Order: sequence, then structure tokens, then C-alpha cells
Amino acid sequence: MTDLQPGTAKVLLIRVIRRQLAVVATGSLVALWLNPASALIALMGGVIALMAGLVFGLISLILVRGRSAGAVVVAFYLGEVGKFATVVAGFLLVFRYFASELTSLNALLFLGVFAATLAVQWTVPAANSAKH
Repeated sequence: MTDLQPGTAKVLLIRVIRRQLAVVATGSLVALWLNPASALIALMGGVIALMAGLVFGLISLILVRGRSAGAVVVAFYLGEVGKFATVVAGFLLVFRYFASELTSLNALLFLGVFAATLAVQWTVPAANSAKH
């Protein structure tokens, strides 16, 4: 984020979450078209990445408000820790309760939708900073 004013950061977070929702929906629909039984697994991959991005954004927004540059860096590190913990917990839940459904196609869809959704968190802010 080039401008860390709370209003701008909130708008950027909303933009990222909207685009991530679009990627999750698209990936899940593609999985549904390929193999209806795979749609739930693909959806879970996207939701894990979406929740991780939301956790990162909320932690960062809450801790950044009116802080010094050093506090901003700490807020982003804490946001990354929250994001990592969310991903680990999500993966553990999927591997624990849906291990039998993670066939090669399902695993590919799960990780593909996860990666595509996570990539939005990098590309939207980069495109936003290129505009300014």
C-alpha cells in the first residue's frame, strides 16, 4: 500500500476482498463444471485464502491507525502471523476432515483456487500503486 491512511487502506482492503470473492466463485464454478464432487474442495481452498487475507487486513488496519513507521511494520508482521495461522488451521481442518476426498484432481483444484485467491492479495495493491 502506498498510502497508509486508514480510509485508503480500508477501501483497498474492500477491493481486495471483493476480487478474492470473485476468484473463489469463479474457481468453484469451474470445479463444479469439471466434477461436481470437487466444487466443495475448491471452495474450501478459496475460502482459506480469503479468510487469511481478511485476517491480515483487519489486524493491519486495527494496529496501523496513527502509528509511527516502526509500529506500521510491526502491524504488518502481526498481520502476516495471523494470515499464516489462518492458512495452517484451514489446511489442517481440510486434511483432517476431507483427506479421503483429496484425490489428485481435487488436490489440484484445492491448491489452484487457494493460490489464485491468494495471488489477488498481491496483484490488486500492485495495480493500485501503479495507478498513483
